[in-house]
Order: sequence, then C-alpha cells, then structure tokens
Amino acid sequence: MGSVNENPSHPGKILYWAFVDGEEMSLDDLAAKAEKPLELIQRLIDGKDDMTPGMADALAKVWPALDQSYWMRLQEKWEASQARMPSGPKSEEVETYAASGYPEPA
Repeated sequence: MGSVNENPSHPGKILYWAFVDGEEMSLDDLAAKAEKPLELIQRLIDGKDDMTPGMADALAKVWPALDQSYWMRLQEKWEASQARMPSGPKSEEVETYAASGYPEPA
C-alpha cells in the first residue's frame, strides 16, 4: 500500500483548497494581490498551467511566510508524480492539503 504523498495534487489545486478557499479569498482578490492576470490565476488553479518561478514569486508576496521555493517544491512533487504515472495525469485523484507534506502558512 502506498502513501498519500505518492500522488500529490497539482500546485494550483493546493493553492485553491488551502489558500483561496481556506481563507475565503476571491480569485479577483488573489489576482490583484499577486499582481497577475485573473486568467493566469484561473489556469493555474484549473491545472492547465504549471507553477512558474514568476508566479511563485508573486504568491510569496501574498503569503510572505511561503517563499518561492515552497511553491516550486509543490510543482516538482507534482511533476515527479506525473512522470511515474503510466497513463499520464489523473485529475480525479485528490489529495488534501494537510496530507501534502507541506506546512501551513504562519
């Protein structure tokens, strides 16, 4: 039996579950605070775009306790898990933020 961390969630999903929904922040508010277009935020949350260093920097400005490396580690874990999947990504596999192995913001 494998651990929950074998199939981590896309960083955009974690962003939404733990930070946007968890803090009851609107996507418009996040886009404004991150100084990024709403469409770009939405694509990340939908898993259509990957976390980039630029987006990670922007999110670190919104949540200063989480630096760029935090967000990029989420991306690296996601990419590694996808590389191990024989048939590609399985978006229906869900992992809770608490089980992601990353700390909650201070």
